[in-house]
This record gives sequence, structure tokens and C-alpha cells, in this order.
Amino acid sequence: MRGVNHRCRLGVNRGADSQWETRHYSAHDTFQNQIPEAAECDVVVAVFRARLGRPLPPGFRPQPSGEPYPSGTAYEVLSAIEARRAGKTLPDILVFRYRGAPTPALDAPDYAEVTAQWEQLKAFFDRWFQTPTGEFLAAFKEFTSTDDFAEKFVDSLRQWLARHGYLPQGRLWDRVLRGSPFPGLAPFEADREIVFCGRELAVTHAIARLREAAGRGVPFLLVIGASGSGKSSLLRAGVLPRVVLPGTIPEIDLWRTAIVTPGPDPFLSLAEALFADAALGAELRAGTFRTAQLLAKQLAGDLATALAPLQDALDLAARRRQQDAGFDTPRPARIALAVDQAERLVTEADEATTEAMARLLAALVRCSLVHLIVALRSDAYPDFQRIGTLVGLREDGATFDLVPPLPIELEEIVIRPVAACQPPLAFEQRGDRSLASCLVADARGGDALPLLQVTLQIVIG
Repeated sequence: MRGVNHRCRLGVNRGADSQWETRHYSAHDTFQNQIPEAAECDVVVAVFRARLGRPLPPGFRPQPSGEPYPSGTAYEVLSAIEARRAGKTLPDILVFRYRGAPTPALDAPDYAEVTAQWEQLKAFFDRWFQTPTGEFLAAFKEFTSTDDFAEKFVDSLRQWLARHGYLPQGRLWDRVLRGSPFPGLAPFEADREIVFCGRELAVTHAIARLREAAGRGVPFLLVIGASGSGKSSLLRAGVLPRVVLPGTIPEIDLWRTAIVTPGPDPFLSLAEALFADAALGAELRAGTFRTAQLLAKQLAGDLATALAPLQDALDLAARRRQQDAGFDTPRPARIALAVDQAERLVTEADEATTEAMARLLAALVRCSLVHLIVALRSDAYPDFQRIGTLVGLREDGATFDLVPPLPIELEEIVIRPVAACQPPLAFEQRGDRSLASCLVADARGGDALPLLQVTLQIVIG
């Protein structure tokens, strides 16, 4: 995103995207007179960073009050607001504003212009959106980065489409080949990512916390939630598949993944999980420790040498990636490592083994070999606190509390997987209510989510 405003319209009346900087316009008139009217579109999206925009040509029509519009961008936004307040059902106006201030160098040639534009933008928001004392006059969203904007814009647009009856098609769930989209009491796995719905906000916030921790040099996230809150599904079908998407963690070019559920020998559990990733397993077998049993013994040994097999495997992956992509130098490769049901570190292994495993996990994180996500039942947190090494990771890393889904999230959990099914499915009606609405209304209490999933598996299966 550049440091200027980008204006996008989604409209059926007079065309779509109308960025004047990139679209051809005839020289017979001004840009503004040829740009489609925002008030005639269905959705108007205004993105403000540090500028309010260029002034309008002389003689351009004023505001209803008789005052001139402060800029072309301001005209588009305010004229759309005027149309909506005048009783039209559209357009909807989505306004986004960058949270930070510009920082031009004092000797920059455009210092005066940047400063003037910033002051005009602040004055515009102070008058129309939020007073200097904090009272909101009109709704808008703030963003802190281009990634943050992209997530908020996509979420806003998705909600708009849903409100107006446009159901996204997306990828479909083949019910004939794959059965029910609901796994019952089992967690959603990565292969059910397309039907893991309703927890997008939790996934986004969890990843944001992990990224912040990674920025501090300790890529560790502890996800805490009550039994039945959906931690395993969030981890396996939500957070982990998103983390390894290109651009989610911009600094990492190549990922390998592993999900561990600790057993009596957590080192063997970890080694088996590492070998279970097809690519990482092949890279580990190219080294000295070619079986999970051999690797487990190495991981349980002295920390000075325990990490070497994983470092060698990642170096090999990075070199192969360099050759395949034609990079000048190798780019970072990391393991996205998830520990599910982390309370089993205490209940399944003896104290000495638990402490040794904790030291290994901390070393993997602090040596930047892994981005570690740990899911822990909230009632086991006192046991977690007794493991000093893990407490140190939590203090230097990040924590995310997973709360039960809100009613609107429950609706998405119920409805969207069914909408993705092929052949199509529909919930039966019970009087004037659908079965879906009845299920959501009855989903109450701490065990609501697993009971709901079991019911859905039976109903849809």
C-alpha cells in the first residue's frame, strides 16, 4: 500500500473499481466529473493513511451547507454518507484509517506537503468521524499494517455479502467421498480446514500474538481454554494451516509442520511427529538419525547436540528451495510445531522427563528453529506454572485465551459447513424456525461446542 489514499468501489450501477490514478479518462473534463458517483454504488471503501487527497477543481458543487468539500476523497465519502442518510438503502460506506502518523525527515523536499496533508486528514476525522475528545460520530476501522487492513477488509466484505444474501461458494466439501463435514468429538484436522468455520477472529488474533512474539525473538504462543472450547480444532485446522501460508510470517520462506500429542515418552512423540511430515521426514532421513527412535534419543540428550539433526534438515530444505527457486542465497526454513493437549506433558511423563522436554522446547524456540504453539486446558495451568522453563517461554512469548464461541460464531459453525457441502444440503424447518437456529439457540454451557458437534455429525451424517 502506498502512502496515498486508495479508493475502491464495488457497484452494479455504474461500474466497478474507479481508481483515477490508473484508469483512462478523457481530457475533455476533470477527473472528478468523470469518476462514477460514490452515492450510486453498492459499497464504497475508503482507505486513509496519511493524506486527505487532492483539492477539487474550481466551481465543483459544494456540500449541502455551502462549504466546499476538502478534497476529492472527502467528496466521495461524504456524498455517499449524505445519500445514505437521505434514506437510500445503499451505499454502505466502509472507512479504514491507518493508526500511525507519518514520519518524514525534517529535510525531506515534501516535508511541508506531508505535514499539511496530515493536518487536513486529522481535521477531517475530527469533524466527521471522531471528536478530539474521543466521541465517535461515524463508524470506521483502524489498521496497523497492510496485512491487518487486508484481514479487516476481507472480513468486512464477507459480512456485507452475507447480510445481502450473497453466499460465497469457495471450495466445496464432497459429502459422497468425505462424509459429514462435522467430525463429532474428534478435532477438526487440516484436511477439514474448508469446513472449520466460525473461529476466524480467534485464529486471526492468535496468529497476531504469535507474530508479535516472533518479533521479540521468542516465537512462542500458549493457547489456553476450557475443556471443550475447541483448542485442538483451532490449532490443527485454524492456526497452523494459516501460519504456514506464504506471507503470514513474512520473514519465513519455507515451512515444515509437526503436531505433537505428548505420550509417556514425549521425545519419541516429538520425533514421530517430525517424521510424519513427508518433506521433513525425508530431510531427516538424509541425515544421521534416520528413524524416530534414533532421533528421540538424540533429542533427549545434551542440548548442545540435540538440535543438530533439525538444524541440518532445515538447512537441507533451504538449500533445495534455493536451487528450485533460483535464489541467490538460501532463505529461512522453520518448523511450525504445535503441542496439543500439553497438560499430558505432566500427566503422562515423570517430572524429570517433563523438565527435560521443556528445556528442549525452549531451546528450539530460542534458537529460532521452530515457531511453537502450545494448547493447554485451563484447569491444568497450575501444573504448567510449576515448569519454570515453560513459564519463562510464556513470559517472553505470548498467550491467547480461547473463549467459547459467540452466538454469531455458533451460527457460522453450524451453517457454513453445510453450505459448503456437495451435493447440497439444507436444514429442515421446525415450524417457523430452521433446525440450524434451534441448535444454535440450545447450545449453552461449557460443554456446548462438543455436544453441538456430535449432534451435527448425527444430523448431517
